Amino acid sequence: MASGPARTPTRGAGGPALYPRDPILTGEQRRRLGSGARKVHNPFPTMRALIGLLVLGCLFVMAASWQNRTTAELQSRRSLRYAAPADAANADTAGWSRLILGRPSGSEPLPIPEPPPSLRPGSSMDFLDGSATYRGGEEGSAGVASRSAVDPSSIRPVGVEATVAPRYARDFEYIVRPNDSLGEICRKHYDERPLHKLVEAVALYNDLKSPNAIRVGKTILLPDAAVLFPDR
Repeated sequence: MASGPARTPTRGAGGPALYPRDPILTGEQRRRLGSGARKVHNPFPTMRALIGLLVLGCLFVMAASWQNRTTAELQSRRSLRYAAPADAANADTAGWSRLILGRPSGSEPLPIPEPPPSLRPGSSMDFLDGSATYRGGEEGSAGVASRSAVDPSSIRPVGVEATVAPRYARDFEYIVRPNDSLGEICRKHYDERPLHKLVEAVALYNDLKSPNAIRVGKTILLPDAAVLFPDR
């Protein structure tokens, strides 16, 4: 036989007795149960939001890391690009120094050296190597330039006396060569002293602003000393 609490039969409305079903809830109880059900929180939307924020944070960190790496690579390439020419220049000029001089902008251009004058009948050119030129010389009988031997110690033609000193005597025409100076030219051509007065007189005779105003290719007239110093 089945054991257990005995059920008290109930009587249905207008019918036989029935066993009790679920307890009958009043309206107040139903409202309480309904409000409690609405207060139950569903955790799934909150988890989705947290997962989304986590994914966005990871993406942001990855993007920042990639940007930093790219910036470092660009800086490294730039440093190599600018350092290579400097190293090459240092290797090229190791042990040497360079000085480049230029005229300032707006200044007058350097004058073009005059070409040596062509030989004229009755004259020859005067150089330190022994050849000589006269201005105002007479043409020879054959109509060609005459050349005379020159004493290297004085650059003076043999046979021409130094004491002959007319005011408009024949002058030596010397063409300035590289590394020449007016003092060196006068020292080799004249026997007069002091040399600095002789150099000043030759510069004045040639209308030079200063004894240093000679340039390569310029013709320097070298008259006799008696022409430069007529009072002696």
